[in-house]
Amino acid sequence: MGPSTERIIKEILDTGSSRSYERLLVGGNLSGQPLMENVRRNIILSANLDKDLEEASRMLGEKKSAIIRNALVYYFDYLDLSIAKERAAKYEAGVHKGLTAEEVKKALDL
Repeated sequence: MGPSTERIIKEILDTGSSRSYERLLVGGNLSGQPLMENVRRNIILSANLDKDLEEASRMLGEKKSAIIRNALVYYFDYLDLSIAKERAAKYEAGVHKGLTAEEVKKALDL
């Protein structure tokens, strides 16, 4: 098990982050085989960002694509948290009410 996998597993255990678990799935299992299908994307970076990416890749000994993938996972974690905080604030302020279990079942046709 490589240091990246160990770090992700520790993060999952410490934080319970589902995105960290997804990162492990996308990055590969303990034998290094990907568990999810990967897709190729072309991106355009500023020269400064590309330089930072090159340096991080060299320093960490990780592929640039892995660094970008991990950065996106962390960013989506941040978005999830921001949305949850906004919804909680609206609920606490009385702007939105919670749904009962029956309302959820009806909305999902369960």
